[in-house]
Amino acid sequence: MTATRESSIIFREGNPPEAAGWPGGEYSDETTGNLRIRRNVPVPMRDGLNLLVDLYQSAGTTAATPVLVAWSPYGKHGALNWTNWSGHEVDLERLSPYTAFETPDPAYWAGQGYSVILADARGTWAPRAT
Repeated sequence: MTATRESSIIFREGNPPEAAGWPGGEYSDETTGNLRIRRNVPVPMRDGLNLLVDLYQSAGTTAATPVLVAWSPYGKHGALNWTNWSGHEVDLERLSPYTAFETPDPAYWAGQGYSVILADARGTWAPRAT
């Protein structure tokens, strides 16, 4: 005999991305010090959706570099307000303002010869349909 459980989908009202500090979904390319930042680069998926990623590299990089890829539902676009997370052991003084929650610090790793891609998880923040 197989036991069955009733289940239902529960929808909870969320906050719009703008309320959480989302900077927008427009492409930009800027250099700050020794760091080149390309924001909202569309990456095509098999189903036709583009996921938006931020790409961090050392300024002036022309050769292929190893890449660190991180994605998160918490947003790819900058540091979370760490004051809301008491009890952590993260040394905030060592992180650049480009470090998103639970991701590698793009400024540090770009300085070590890596490229860093931070992506928003599918269904979060700002994926764009083609």
